[in-house]
Amino acid sequence: MSAGARRMLHPLALGVSFLLSAFHTWPLLSQMKGVVLGGREDVYMNMWHLWWMRQAVWVQPQNPFFAPFLHWPLGAELYWHTLAPAKTLWGVVLLPFMSVETAYNAVLFGSFVLTGYTSWLLLRYLLERAGHGPWIAAAAALAGACVFNFSRYHLNHATAHLNLTALEGMPLYLYCFFRWLDEGKRKWLVGLAVSALYVLLCDYYYLVYIALFSLLWVVAERWKRGPLLSVDTWNCLLYTSDAPTNS
Repeated sequence: MSAGARRMLHPLALGVSFLLSAFHTWPLLSQMKGVVLGGREDVYMNMWHLWWMRQAVWVQPQNPFFAPFLHWPLGAELYWHTLAPAKTLWGVVLLPFMSVETAYNAVLFGSFVLTGYTSWLLLRYLLERAGHGPWIAAAAALAGACVFNFSRYHLNHATAHLNLTALEGMPLYLYCFFRWLDEGKRKWLVGLAVSALYVLLCDYYYLVYIALFSLLWVVAERWKRGPLLSVDTWNCLLYTSDAPTNS
């Protein structure tokens, strides 16, 4: 496959993810105004998050992780709250041009599109690394991305939990993680750190999951090279690859 064809796969995968997301969340895309996906529980709280982030970051700059209006006059800390700043910061950009309901629907729909694309990136890389041809890997990765993106877990949480619907950061983290282990380049380490921060700013549950996975994966890989109690083996944990570390 030529370099140009490989580049064209990315907008194609994004386009397919958009169309499939529209199908699986229908009629969300046709009713972006005045209607929200979900029930009467956390949806309204999540819409408030969009409004609050705009207020705290732009309208009346203040600490977005402390809301003086909640439990007034004491206020309430939001550090461990499901604020999902990586998603609700979109309120700063979107709310001047649309209602909070439309902004919420747009952010929610965008999570499906991005999750489909990032999971496709991860799966295509793993399949090509396993020796499959580029076309087969791209097609099979698309099928796998659909299984992940439109799983019951994802669709169920989309009805109430914006923070848990934001799955797109985890495949991106794993993509950078495996590229870093395989190539040892700094750009993948930077991508790994940025995607981990993004995951944290969506939901810290997911950061715990990917941290545990990363630790177990690295330990398992080093186990293949010698006993875990060997000093030399544990020294290897400081390095991820024999490849040079420059980008």
